[in-house]
Amino acid sequence: NACNFIYREIGKNYENCLFLDHDIFPIRPFSIKEKLGMSKMAGIEEIRLSSEKKVQYLWAGLLFINNMMLSDDDKALVNVSPTSEFGVMVDTGGSLHKLMTKYKEHNFLYLDKKGCKNNKFNGNRYSYYSLMDNGGWMHFINGSNWAELEGEEERIQSLFEILEEKLS
Repeated sequence: NACNFIYREIGKNYENCLFLDHDIFPIRPFSIKEKLGMSKMAGIEEIRLSSEKKVQYLWAGLLFINNMMLSDDDKALVNVSPTSEFGVMVDTGGSLHKLMTKYKEHNFLYLDKKGCKNNKFNGNRYSYYSLMDNGGWMHFINGSNWAELEGEEERIQSLFEILEEKLS
């Protein structure tokens, strides 16, 4: 996984690190340091339930990491790969469940995520976008058209129009 390689080789050597999905845009100025404070990490909480347990992790598409709060052993546990090793399939960031379990979910900051209807487009199942962290970030969702849906060029154009409106 490219993100794991980048973190191991570069990211862990800085005070803070930020991972962003390819289709997330900041809407207002931000400070990684101020966002994290004394938290180990901040991000969008994901939960998957298996028949035996709750698998909690931070999605790696908007993930702030405070390396100053992580020991070398903790940094070795930073792994944002999806996995099914916990008895249920988890998305990108799912392997962070190990680190979160180690600290019993303490010292992690959970950012909000709100789905918003795209009033400029209604041509496929992604006729919405997300605002995250109190509206500070806009996530297009399926921005690379990995789902191979009809009308994506029109949808992406409409999202850029919405983004421009939010930035002005």
